[in-house]
Amino acid sequence: MIEVLHFEWNRAMRSKRIWFVLGAGMLCSVLQAVHYEMGGIVKNFYENSDYPIVCWLSYLGRDIQLFYRSLYYLIFPIMAALPFAASYYEDKQSGYQKVLFMKVKRNAYAAAKYLVAFVTGGLVTVLPLMFSLFLHAGFVPGYPPSELSLQAVPLDGQPYCNIFYEHPFFYAVIFWGIDFLVGGCIAGIALCFSLIAKMKYSIYVFGFVFCILERTILYQFDCVNWAFSNIAEMTDLLLNGWEIFMKLIVTVIFSFALFVGVLTRKDVL
Repeated sequence: MIEVLHFEWNRAMRSKRIWFVLGAGMLCSVLQAVHYEMGGIVKNFYENSDYPIVCWLSYLGRDIQLFYRSLYYLIFPIMAALPFAASYYEDKQSGYQKVLFMKVKRNAYAAAKYLVAFVTGGLVTVLPLMFSLFLHAGFVPGYPPSELSLQAVPLDGQPYCNIFYEHPFFYAVIFWGIDFLVGGCIAGIALCFSLIAKMKYSIYVFGFVFCILERTILYQFDCVNWAFSNIAEMTDLLLNGWEIFMKLIVTVIFSFALFVGVLTRKDVL
């Protein structure tokens, strides 16, 4: 299992797709930071508000002034799936699986495949956000945030709002952890879809389509807070921390069991 996991991880790191996605995410972070500085947004806040802009609310993960954040959270399901979600499909189409299954068991192969897809999906989702915060910390003050700020602050009843005002960096770490899990879940769901996919590119966009359909359906039942897109953004989220992690953990367990179970059953048959 360890050898297979190491091999799959090396395959993911050698893939051009993961570096392309990371580069795109970093570029989005840089463009947002440049727009903030060159556009005079920081200066404008100081001149027209009693509460200065702070980096905890200006970086890509929390900003509401510019369109970059909306764009990022619109395309993040595609970003999460691109690095490794189609690797099973590629192995099957190339015939590489037949050679590999002579050396390793299907369940070890499937488990390693899922874990690498999950981790890479989470990393490409969260690393641009981390980079954005550290970038903004270079020119935007890191004062403790205020509830009266004109920026998008967490309100009472939203998850971890007390931590945000007392320890904003710890809140950012929790926020990144949740987004890592969301990105990993989307990559895992796309990997499960690859079991029945007929075209490789449909795997890349499946997470995007899934998130839109999920949000639309949950909205009809007044449960939109449970949507992956809402959980990832955490802007108007009304779930508590346990409910967030319950959905994410259940999704991980279900998608992992589905992917490994299907391949193992094929081995038996």
